[in-house]
Amino acid sequence: MADDASDSLALLADDALQAVQRDVNVLSEPTSDRAAKRRALEHIQAETLARKPPLDPRVLAKVFAGISKPVLRALADPVEKCRELAVVTVGGFARRVDSIIPFLPYIMPAFVARLGQPEIVEPSEEIRLLMLRALLEMVEGSKAGFSPFVEDTVKILARTLADSFPDVKKDSCRLVIELCKHNARPVAFHGDAVAKAILPVLHHRHSSVRTVAIEALGAAILVDAAGLDASLDTLRAVSMDKAAAVRETLYRTAYKWLMELIDRYTYGYKILPLLLSGMTDEMPKLRELSYALMDQVGALYEREWESRIKDEMDYSDGWNHLPNRPRVGSRHLARDNIQKIVGKLTEGMADWTVDTRLKSAQILRAFIPFTEDQITGYTGGILPVLFKILAGDDAAVMREAECVAQALGVYVDPDATFSILLPQLALGSGGATSFRLGCLRTARCLILDAPATSLEPQLPRIVDALCDQSLAFKLFMILAQLKGAPGDDKMPGYTEMRGITASAQAALSKAVGVAGVSELHTLFLDQALALLAQSHASWTKHSAEPRVLQVLLVNSGPAVGGRLDAVVPMLASCAGKERDYEVRERALLLLTQMVRDPAAPLNSHKLLSAHSEALIGDIVLPNCIWRAGRKAAILRGKSMALFLALLDAVTAESADAGLIGSLTVAAIDARLETDIVPVIISNMDDDEIDTRHACLDVISRLLASPLSWNAAHFKKLYPELLKRMDDAQDTLRVRCAQTWSVLFTSIAAWLARMAPLRASSPDGTLSVIQDANGCIIEVALDSVHWQTMVKGLVVHLDDTNSLIQECVCSALQHGAAACIPREVMREHLTSVRSKHRSTRYIDALLAI
Repeated sequence: MADDASDSLALLADDALQAVQRDVNVLSEPTSDRAAKRRALEHIQAETLARKPPLDPRVLAKVFAGISKPVLRALADPVEKCRELAVVTVGGFARRVDSIIPFLPYIMPAFVARLGQPEIVEPSEEIRLLMLRALLEMVEGSKAGFSPFVEDTVKILARTLADSFPDVKKDSCRLVIELCKHNARPVAFHGDAVAKAILPVLHHRHSSVRTVAIEALGAAILVDAAGLDASLDTLRAVSMDKAAAVRETLYRTAYKWLMELIDRYTYGYKILPLLLSGMTDEMPKLRELSYALMDQVGALYEREWESRIKDEMDYSDGWNHLPNRPRVGSRHLARDNIQKIVGKLTEGMADWTVDTRLKSAQILRAFIPFTEDQITGYTGGILPVLFKILAGDDAAVMREAECVAQALGVYVDPDATFSILLPQLALGSGGATSFRLGCLRTARCLILDAPATSLEPQLPRIVDALCDQSLAFKLFMILAQLKGAPGDDKMPGYTEMRGITASAQAALSKAVGVAGVSELHTLFLDQALALLAQSHASWTKHSAEPRVLQVLLVNSGPAVGGRLDAVVPMLASCAGKERDYEVRERALLLLTQMVRDPAAPLNSHKLLSAHSEALIGDIVLPNCIWRAGRKAAILRGKSMALFLALLDAVTAESADAGLIGSLTVAAIDARLETDIVPVIISNMDDDEIDTRHACLDVISRLLASPLSWNAAHFKKLYPELLKRMDDAQDTLRVRCAQTWSVLFTSIAAWLARMAPLRASSPDGTLSVIQDANGCIIEVALDSVHWQTMVKGLVVHLDDTNSLIQECVCSALQHGAAACIPREVMREHLTSVRSKHRSTRYIDALLAI
């Protein structure tokens, strides 16, 4: 019967071969055209693979033996459709024959020739995909029998894993998985190369590709762990992948390694962090999965090391009260690898990238509960990193660092942690305020969940350190920096931070025995100013110290007025022209605020005029000089505002109401002609309205003061005032008209001082005389200047703005009464009376 069946199969095979013989001849003939080859391949499929009823696998094997060589040659055909049909035919026979193994010596060289070369030979990505799928079916069909061809397949994988077509990458990864499943030993010789070839695929933009790549890498490392070291950095990056499916595959792969790798305990410190990262995953489902997987890993450890952990499993210890305590095996596995894991994680927490610092802190936070009090010996390396992070870092990193410190507080005796922390708090890393802030935040977290029984003996030591006067000053400076931190209510956590800072300042005030926050600032004012003075020359726009200085001066009350010897030089340095714009602007604003603020006046001790030379010469005037640019314009405006505030302040300081203090008069007089008048004139044309307005106010204050005004000053000023009467802003024109009254008063005062000199001249009417030393002195203004002033003002008596008409009329009335020659005014008024729409104001002036 067996012979009959064999004969029957042979006959069927012969029939099938006879039916396709002509097609085989066409494929074998090099001169056959593309259409003939295509029809031949289609006919072969129809007569073999597509025949109804289907042919027996053994018959197909005999047929394939007869047609395989010409079909395989068609894989290199220049016509894409022919190559496609050839691949489909080979794949179909690979699925249907009873064993593909006898044909592999013919198939694999053809596949390697198309897929395994350094350069792309098969240009069609669809055909490359079909060939890979056919190869995958051969591996699945032949299983262990494929082992002689593993090396050839690795050559193909080296190329296809780098293929640009995502589906080719995915099927290449599936091929790796199948090879490792059925041919582990031969793949082990190439495991490292395969793993390295897979790594770039883990960066592919498609999450489905990354997922299958992790599975392939997991299979490759299971047969040869040599590729693990080269893969770790990439896998750590994958633990931060945005796709949940990718992260889940990573966690399951790490679990599989910990369960199945022959040397799993040797590689535990490399693999555990990957599973631990799952315990900090943003998705609760994946966190639960990771804890469950870790529990199974711990159960395996307990079975394999039963004798080692038997006592610990039989008896309880001091941590059984904690909820969700990890099982014994998980804890022992963590402790076996604690040194290398903690070292790597602390290194990662100091990395330059935010994501690495964040993930490292998260993993350490998850790792500490597995180590429990065994982490104590490593706090000396962990705490300094926490001090640095909590001194100022990304908000998310700081939150995770606080969680790490909180976990340390649970498991580590406070004697160990505070023995490290308190000396660092006292030293302050060479005076860095931010570092002390990091120490304090760490201390807070260490205390939060620490057992009361272990924390209680340390409380006196902690309190003594915080209440120490030198440390109190350091804490005060930290709080001053926090209070001056830039931000607004829209910034997350900013309002809360300001509230906590205020509460902390109140608590510190109570601890050092002063009545309130203002008294606290006064207590440390001298010490703080001395500290800031050491570095003010190097402050930039990024420095925190200018904001700290502002907090100190604004909150110290009247005490600041007695420290001008320290404050003014510091602010003058900050306002220097070589400084950053932001530093100069802050200094000008702070000075203006302090001069005007009644709650913390800079002149509270009536000493401001003694510093007028530095304030005007070193701060105001250098920043009033015209320079191109928007920022320079802003500084000019703020400088003029400061000049005005200083004049108002020292006027209030003087015993004679309405006069500038005598020291200020001397300082201004020395610079009046060379600096002050030219600077004011240049700023009167400024584009900023507020700057022009401030100039007019400053001129009014100066003209009303007992300065040494002379004819040269007046001749420079009045043309600029006439120009401002044509300003585009009516409010400025009104202010300018009011300034003319002050100018006339000042001219009258000067003329009164010059009266004796005029009287000493031969006829008493000269405007210029020669003194005893032969120097020319102007003792009056000649008629040309009076005519120019009167003419320039009278034209505005016909202005369309009635308020300006009123102000100009008032100024001319005042001038006529004080100093303007009557004949000059009467002559010009008479000549223009008929030209004005209304003679009301001219008639009023003529009636004087």
